[in-house]
Amino acid sequence: MRVRGPGAGLVVTAPHRHSLGQAHRPWATYHLKRMGGGTTACGLAAPHWPLFWNAPFDADDELACPWCVEVLRLSAQFSGCGV
Repeated sequence: MRVRGPGAGLVVTAPHRHSLGQAHRPWATYHLKRMGGGTTACGLAAPHWPLFWNAPFDADDELACPWCVEVLRLSAQFSGCGV
């Protein structure tokens, strides 16, 4: 399952970034966050963490936060059931 940032109302974030030339990438574990929100999907306080607008959130990536992955999967299940 992949989510690409702003279109879904979610964006990839991480406590640190790694600069590779002109591209900024998350350093180590990365998370999902609602745009304008102060916490990650898994509940970590992240008001000043860098945002990675063009980075996809790949649930199969070992660096993706497993709790954010679970929240994403649960929300996908509920959005499809008409609740």
